Order: sequence, then structure tokens, then C-alpha cells
Amino acid sequence: MLTHNNKTLSMVIKKSQRFTDYKINLKGGAGKIVIKHVLEKQEFTSSIRHFSDMIIASGCSIGKHKHINEEEIYVVREGKGYAHLNESEFILEAGDVMIVKDGDEHSITNIGDSDLMITAVISCY
Repeated sequence: MLTHNNKTLSMVIKKSQRFTDYKINLKGGAGKIVIKHVLEKQEFTSSIRHFSDMIIASGCSIGKHKHINEEEIYVVREGKGYAHLNESEFILEAGDVMIVKDGDEHSITNIGDSDLMITAVISCY
């Protein structure tokens, strides 16, 4: 990371510098979720606090939860998922985007036969 006068400047982060995290029963969901962190909060000067690629195996899920004073964006890159967003239900497939606003309740389950791959970005208000 480059800095000048304590200000973060543009940067390049190599793949080898990123880390992978594994969450079991994330937010009360089922199974193991692989989280490949792309960028962390300290690498932004904006309100973004989380940017990752997530891999949800077949039958696994991220349980229902809310973000307070934040919004989350899911971009489905591969696979097929079932999403709950407030009182609505959706089938998500590659190329679909789900935007979760402040206070919305949401969850996602992999209903396909292969991995569900999602890019997730969380921004704070």
C-alpha cells in the first residue's frame, strides 16, 4: 500500500497477499462457506468495509441476517441460489445481482449441483 502524508494512495494487491477464511454455519446457515478476501476495510478511503469472493457448496447457506447502517451487494458469478430478501424469495443465477439495503433481512442457499460463487461488497452509511 502506498501512502503520502498519511493518505492512502492507489495500490496493487497481489493475489499472494490476500487471505482465505472459512466460516461454519455462517449467520446460522448450513455448512462451510469459503471467503476469499479481495480487499479489507483499511484498504479503502470510502465507506466500503468488505469485498470478497464467496464459495457456497451445494446445499450450504448463509443464514438470515440484517445489516444495520450498511448495504450489501451480491453478484452471482456461477451456480444457482435461492435467496430470501425481506418477504420475497428469488432464484439467483450467474449474472444476477441482489442489493440489500439498510435493515433488510436476507439469506442465500446454494440449490444447484455445483458451487455457488458470489462476489460480496458491504458499504457502511
